[in-house]
Formats: sequence, C-alpha cells, structure tokens
Amino acid sequence: MRVWRRFLDKLLEEDSGPPRLHLPVQTDQVTARDLAYGLLHLVRGSEEEDAVTLKDSEETIDLDTLRVELFCLRAFAVDFAVWDTLKNEAERTTVLDAFYEALEDVAKEDSAGAALVAYIKSRMLTYTEAIKEPSSSGLAWPVGKAFAKCCGSEDLETMTLGSIVFGTSLKAIIGVVKKLRVTG
Repeated sequence: MRVWRRFLDKLLEEDSGPPRLHLPVQTDQVTARDLAYGLLHLVRGSEEEDAVTLKDSEETIDLDTLRVELFCLRAFAVDFAVWDTLKNEAERTTVLDAFYEALEDVAKEDSAGAALVAYIKSRMLTYTEAIKEPSSSGLAWPVGKAFAKCCGSEDLETMTLGSIVFGTSLKAIIGVVKKLRVTG
C-alpha cells in the first residue's frame, strides 16, 4: 500500500490529477471521455473529506491502506452507478471503457500507477460479489462489510464507514449520470 502513496498524493493535489468536469451551464450533453474524467475526480475524493475519514479511522487501520481502499470503493461506486443507471448497453460500455482508460492514462504518470489500476480492478470483483449478497439493509451494507474486510478491520465502525462512503458516492454519481446525455 505504501508504494502507491506517491501516486495517490499526486491525484489528491489540487492542480494535478484528472481534469475536472466542466460543463457549459446550458447543456445536458457530455462526451464519454469528459464524463469519465469527471467521474475520476469523484473517485479521487477531496483532501478535506479524506482527512476526516482518515482521522476517525487512524487508530484501527493503516492510513495508506485506508486511502487505497477508499479509492477502490469510490471506483466501484462509479462502475456500479454507471452500470445501473445507463440502460443502453452500448452507452454504458462506452462510459465505463472511457472511465478505465482515464484511470489508466493518469496511472501512466507514475511507476506505481499500473499496479494500482490492477489492484482497483481486482477490488471490483470483490465488491461485485459482495453486492450480490441479499441484505435487508440495502446495497450499501454488504459493500461496507467487504470494505472493512479489505481494510483488514472487520469492526462495525469500518463496515459503517464503507457503507456510508459507498452510499453517498453512489447517490452523487447517479445524480450526475442521470442529468447528462452521453455523446460520442
């Protein structure tokens, strides 16, 4: 996990990382590539958001592990939200392909980036399996449980953290994706 610290630090710098999603005020159209980079910004999170999360969890989880796992969890929220929201298979595939290409483009800038992308993709499988578990508590709870396991801390606090981060990320991403029409 420590090997990816520099890459994640670079992504979290305000003036680096993927370009932000800037849309003209009066449009509901966006290219798949622009949407992908915008979604990558959501995955990246914010320093303030992560500072609170990291501070609350620093006693039970290694901070580098937590940062990587939060990144993976948010990436899964993008994958799931796009898959669930876009009903047109071609559009869904185009957006998800563009998202992973954007992630790989950013990863090329750092020697540890390719390994992190592979790790993130492996986490997609972990969370996909978790979301298939029936739960009366909704989709977020089994994902939160998987998140806690990935962090190496299967306590209630970490499960709750994972559930909240996934649920709030999912809601934000679905809100963005529903408002836009993907072109090209």
